[in-house]
Amino acid sequence: MSCCDANIQFSVDEVALQLAAEEAVNVELGNIIEGTVVSDSYTDRLQLLLSWNLAYAVGYTEYTYDGNALLTNIDIWDTAAKVTKLFTKVLSYTGTQLDQIILDDELRNKTMTTDFVYSSGQLQNKTAVIT
Repeated sequence: MSCCDANIQFSVDEVALQLAAEEAVNVELGNIIEGTVVSDSYTDRLQLLLSWNLAYAVGYTEYTYDGNALLTNIDIWDTAAKVTKLFTKVLSYTGTQLDQIILDDELRNKTMTTDFVYSSGQLQNKTAVIT
């Protein structure tokens, strides 16, 4: 059994995964993104993160690593044919410490930039901004 939306086919399992992802994102937004959130709304963040989770579950994903084996890019395409790029996530580091994540929704032209603040090597805060 399947349903379709925007020319993407979703199986019943994928819809269940989306619902589970929605619940997980609610927990993440409530607990992890507790830092200073500037110029965006809860709804925008939720929509972007849910869309990312669904695309990650059903799309074709490519990973890029730097010379130190740190993950630097995640690209999600509609299929392995790579006709339509859905998302790009860029991870930036100082040394091996994650400093920033930029998540681009290629279809909706939305970007969420998350900056991480550390003190003595411990995460103190993170700021997420959607543009």
